[in-house]
Amino acid sequence: MGTVAKIVANQATTAVLNVPKQSKWKRVTDVPLTRANYLDLLNGYTPLIKEAKFLTTEKCKEYEALMSRKLTPYKHNTGPLLTKYGVAQFGYQAQAADDFSKRSDGRIQRNSYSWEISTHKQQRRTSILLMRLNTSICTLSLQVPDSMLGRESSTLSKMNGTRKYFSGIFRALNNATHVHCDYSPYDSLTEDWIINQVEAQIVFNLYLAPDKAYVVPEPGALCFFNSRNMQEVVPVEQEPMVELGLSDRLRLTLSSFMGLIPSTKTGGKPKLIFWS
Repeated sequence: MGTVAKIVANQATTAVLNVPKQSKWKRVTDVPLTRANYLDLLNGYTPLIKEAKFLTTEKCKEYEALMSRKLTPYKHNTGPLLTKYGVAQFGYQAQAADDFSKRSDGRIQRNSYSWEISTHKQQRRTSILLMRLNTSICTLSLQVPDSMLGRESSTLSKMNGTRKYFSGIFRALNNATHVHCDYSPYDSLTEDWIINQVEAQIVFNLYLAPDKAYVVPEPGALCFFNSRNMQEVVPVEQEPMVELGLSDRLRLTLSSFMGLIPSTKTGGKPKLIFWS
């Protein structure tokens, strides 16, 4: 190929590489929770589903008063302080190359994860209020075609045949995070978790406490977004929680991931799986 031809070819290649990838979004505003909008969110066609008054202010205060003293730090978290009540899959996967090299095949960690789920489930039964922890996720199941749920419409979906994932976790993050995305096929690729098989992943946050930040969600708002979209968390303006005698009010949410495993990987119907 001559010099001129090479220059033209290089310019053409550069032009192709510089063409921005077009978004699949049909809109840029939030939409209400419906079956069609939920499927649009899974497929990346809409940015945000929002139910502004999913819980009353009184119910949010009830959860906030109950949970604010129960949260403990995430395991192996290297970023800003993130606390939770519930079982987080993140704490049982390899966090770095050195961590992964010290493991066998991850079965010990998955067994520990399953054991903590069973222990936590027993603790939850001591409180009627905590038994309502999954109310929002149960509502979700009404928005999804039955073919995706089969007999597993509960929030605890099967893992490796007999084990289950935990879904619906209370958590609090008052500090900022860097821009990031959450997608299990990337985040936990190094080990054998069934959530690595998802081809679409979204997340919901049910906001339970007032806070002061750049974007201010109202208490009681239930929001869903595609967690593969780039995102960041800004710090809240610290204020005391006088009613509980705490120096800082927590940015408290109830949260869960949801992922779609395609039929090519299930060997049957597509499957919607929930985890935290």
